[in-house]
Amino acid sequence: MDVFSLNKAKINRQELLLLGCICFLYFIFVLIVFVCFKRTFSHDTMWQFGGAHYFYNCLMNGVFPYWDIYNYCGGPFYYNIGILRLLEITTFPLVFIFKFFNLSLFSLYHLDFLTKIFLYALGVYFAMRKVSKYTLSGLFAFFVFIFSTFTFVSFRQSGVFVTFAWTAWGMWFLMRLLEDKFNIYNMVGFCFFLGLSLNSYQGAYVLTFMQFFFLSLLFNRKAYLLSLIKDRKNRRIFLIGVLVISGLFLHTLAVFIEKDKNIAIMRQMYQGTSVPIMPADYLGLFFPGVAAKFWNSLNCKQYFSECAFYIGIIPLLLSVWGMVSSRHKFRFNFIFVLMALVLVSINLQQYLGWVKYLLLPFLIYARNMEIFQPFVIFVLVYFCSQGADDLIQRLNQNKDA
Repeated sequence: MDVFSLNKAKINRQELLLLGCICFLYFIFVLIVFVCFKRTFSHDTMWQFGGAHYFYNCLMNGVFPYWDIYNYCGGPFYYNIGILRLLEITTFPLVFIFKFFNLSLFSLYHLDFLTKIFLYALGVYFAMRKVSKYTLSGLFAFFVFIFSTFTFVSFRQSGVFVTFAWTAWGMWFLMRLLEDKFNIYNMVGFCFFLGLSLNSYQGAYVLTFMQFFFLSLLFNRKAYLLSLIKDRKNRRIFLIGVLVISGLFLHTLAVFIEKDKNIAIMRQMYQGTSVPIMPADYLGLFFPGVAAKFWNSLNCKQYFSECAFYIGIIPLLLSVWGMVSSRHKFRFNFIFVLMALVLVSINLQQYLGWVKYLLLPFLIYARNMEIFQPFVIFVLVYFCSQGADDLIQRLNQNKDA
């Protein structure tokens, strides 16, 4: 493959081959544990197996899962941790395949879990491909994300990938809206995937991430946004988008309304003191071992939160380089979002008092700031692709010289 090839509108054969190789490496790496029957899950992901087992078993037997007998002594299964599986692309195909071959529900849980992580990461590839100048930059960004701590932390803290979910796919359509054409197709795509991402009791993190991004657009794309709003045709497109998000968000809204009455797990949805991430998480970006030893020397009881950050040394250096060298039209926006995410994740908003509920209204329903981990990694991967673009361009100039 020509590493200096520019991104094209369509994926070519060589790009598809490299993408397939990365996907193959991912499945081989994670399936070593899967095939060898090693313990894959712990903590939240072990707890969620009960509900998933009941859900799969009901569908295989032609019964709608109205009631979850495994969680909190039984309760209505409309709660979105379970029912949102009906909106997941992987659910029905895998249930059909496993029923046909009479495979175990435990294996189905594994494969469903791994496939969803892959699909969420694939959204990152399309988003990075959209903003990268060179094909190799987008592929490298996809490789970095799928082998980052996003993937492996998810085996313990499933809230990470459940929350991030389809956010990257939504960002891909948002880039198309802002860069290509403001039309119904791109608006429906953005709102559809944003709506799917909000089908989680931790949707507040997605909304906060989007709040930061749209706020940043007011600084450098204000005139463009105003021109969109003034166009009567665009207002109809906005209205269609609102209807799409509303339709996907209604059942989650019902959970918010009833959370104080009979849904115990809604402890995630309350106004209270947020739990900040551990400082070692950001030190761990450079090298986890050094960070762990440093905090151990201070006799800290916990070195990392459940969502430790790590993308690799070379990708991190490329990310820093990308922040300095990038001339991409959205570089300011992603720098703004990164700074905002870091400040919020270490819980500096607590010093704002009641004002924080006006500035950051969605964080009223956010408890663990560590759940911002995949969003931080997503932004770092964006700058990684920008750094790779600059490096390839410099190599290309030296080649021509």
